[in-house]
Amino acid sequence: MRVDMRRRYAVPLGLALAASMVAVGCAPSSQPASQAPASGAQESSATQTQLPPGVTKGKPGGTLRIMTTSDADPLGFDPFATFTYRTHNALGFTHSSLIGIPVPGDGFADYTPVPNLAEKWEWNDPKTLTVTLKKGIKWHNKPPVNGRELTSEDVKWTYERELNSSFTYRSLLESVASLETPDRYTIKFKLSDPNVDFLLNLSHQYQWILAKDAGDFGKDAKWGDFKDVKTVIGTGPFMLERWQPNQGLHFVKNPDYFKPGLPYVDRVEYIAVPDIATQLAALKADQVDIGPVLAPNVKTVTEGNPKLVVQKYQGTCGGQLFQFRVDKPPFSDMRVRRALSLSIDREGYLKAFYNGEGDPMNGPIFRACHPDEWKLKPGQLGPGDEWFKYDPAKAKKLLGEAGFPSGIDAGELLSTDGYGVTVVNQAEWLKATIETGGFKSRIVLKPYAEWLTTGHAGLYDNIAFGAATAYTAIDEWTYGMLHSASAANKCHCNDAELDKLLEQQRLELNWEKRREILRQIQRLAADRIYYLWMPAGMSYQLHQPFLKNVFPKGLYQTGLRYEQTWIDK
Repeated sequence: MRVDMRRRYAVPLGLALAASMVAVGCAPSSQPASQAPASGAQESSATQTQLPPGVTKGKPGGTLRIMTTSDADPLGFDPFATFTYRTHNALGFTHSSLIGIPVPGDGFADYTPVPNLAEKWEWNDPKTLTVTLKKGIKWHNKPPVNGRELTSEDVKWTYERELNSSFTYRSLLESVASLETPDRYTIKFKLSDPNVDFLLNLSHQYQWILAKDAGDFGKDAKWGDFKDVKTVIGTGPFMLERWQPNQGLHFVKNPDYFKPGLPYVDRVEYIAVPDIATQLAALKADQVDIGPVLAPNVKTVTEGNPKLVVQKYQGTCGGQLFQFRVDKPPFSDMRVRRALSLSIDREGYLKAFYNGEGDPMNGPIFRACHPDEWKLKPGQLGPGDEWFKYDPAKAKKLLGEAGFPSGIDAGELLSTDGYGVTVVNQAEWLKATIETGGFKSRIVLKPYAEWLTTGHAGLYDNIAFGAATAYTAIDEWTYGMLHSASAANKCHCNDAELDKLLEQQRLELNWEKRREILRQIQRLAADRIYYLWMPAGMSYQLHQPFLKNVFPKGLYQTGLRYEQTWIDK
């Protein structure tokens, strides 16, 4: 069953209007999200005997060897202390979120909210959400938690801990006015305002539910410390067995997982292989079972090992982001920002890093992987269409009009080598292409941990380039990145006209009306150039032929991605 695109990204709209009970366990109907369900409750029908489309029933056993192509060492294990992929990919194996995402679902970027720890939910009104937990869910059988049952108090405590932290993405819960636990299995969210993307926020890759008693309470008696590896105790499909710094993480099957029969594999080895040559050699020699490969290297690997299965898909809704401080000169001048956009050879970028495959028109707000109902295409952006062509001569002309006839020295181009050599190469390429339009810069590579607290956090002097957080909800891409009051506003824009539209879209429950507001936002952002998203190239994942139920999926829900995978040999 194909998931209706409007519902995929806007399920909460219909739910808020319907005030009906929902537990979407199978693919939703094509009913527009702006309309209420026909009648009554919708109950989950997804069980082990009723598998999702494209999923085969597996047999248990074996070790799954997953290759990660950059440093896998977590920066601690507290989900609200860092937003790094290193920490959250690890927690994705061991922890669970209240609401989940469909795997495989309807494609790589299908983030329709589905039950996970939650059995069902009900919108009592547009500002009151009641969620019922599945009964009998157990925490990992490790001290000091020792396999006790998950309760609504765990959920409430986790979200309150996040809201009381300095975590950047606590903004996902900013509309929560209060949390109540009427009983052991029920949690009630009271919102200050309607939030059309709230269910998606609860399914977000950062929303891991914690056991209070798993943390170290020696320093903070109220909220605890989850930095140490011994605190990695969740409800997820796998349990962390050991972590070998600079090598990888080893997980074992959770025998008490709340989804009967899952996961299939007994063990997972999450192996860090930062060196590209070693990555290719490992796949050729069958030393790993699955791993991503850069587009230019796919042919080399498959010629060396023809048995490998190639999966090609549109890159994650994250990708690389080129950001600049629009709150101070020279990028406070719109003409300078437009000149910067005109200096980027988007087709050349795809040829250099993705064999020419992909979408050169990424952004200005929504990524190329968003459905057409939300994302405007070239020719639909109004005056902003003019700034997404490669025209160095026009860029230099604009710089002259802005008072820089000899070009601009943009200073430090802040980046990092923490994502591997490819991002460094992309930064070098970006530096070269903007020089054609009159922008000089010098690359400064920060250690990964320092990059997270500077460029990635929006703390830089002039320009910065690196991986963007992969968002799921439209509100994150719009309000989160552009509103003047948002902690995730990395360009530091303060645009009253834009702020008004951003506030309107998150409150609008009618799908057609919200879409029109979002189109206004895209056209405005395209014309005023607040960020530049680099083109979205095609991604490749290669795996051994004996692996079944392998589904490329974005974000850090690694456990959900691999709980269905099984080894047929």
